Amino acid sequence: MFPRAIFAAVIFTALAAAPACAADDADKGKVVLGLGAQPGTEFNLYQLKFRTRDGKHNDYITYGQHGFLVTDRRDFDDAGENGAVKILTMPAGDWEIYTISLLDIYNITFTPKAEFSIPFTVKAGETIYLGDFKAVGGPKNYTDDYHPTGAYFVVGDRSARDIPIAQKKDAKIGAVTVAIPDVAAAHTPFFVP
Repeated sequence: MFPRAIFAAVIFTALAAAPACAADDADKGKVVLGLGAQPGTEFNLYQLKFRTRDGKHNDYITYGQHGFLVTDRRDFDDAGENGAVKILTMPAGDWEIYTISLLDIYNITFTPKAEFSIPFTVKAGETIYLGDFKAVGGPKNYTDDYHPTGAYFVVGDRSARDIPIAQKKDAKIGAVTVAIPDVAAAHTPFFVP
């Protein structure tokens, strides 16, 4: 029997490596964001999930902070944050971040009990920068000092760092519009400006 912990890590890593969108990009735009974690935040994987407001499309982005199956290359790593600049090619339209998923070192997945909505718009042929999403760990579990109880994302403008990295990764990215969503309007404890 395949051990549950290895199975969960393999599946989550495979999802993290899957391409965001398929072939014809004429009616699509690009989304750039930094996704990372404050050092000491005790999760292996951080995932933001997206969907169009009409429900026709969905997507996700994942950053693997550590773990033996994590293959993410860090684009930045300093005393305040480690992470990667992510680029998604998405169908044009009105989108939202509606949930998160966090996988800890014990292969326990944390997700919010209720969905939320952080809206943004993707325009065909254009690139937007949604900001830097830095995970910060919550308090440890009350039963012991080892299991984290969750995390939240601090969202800010690190475009001076992230956009040049994105342009090196994808030569098709030219001008980028900074479009950091109003995460406070979502009224969720999982995102703070």
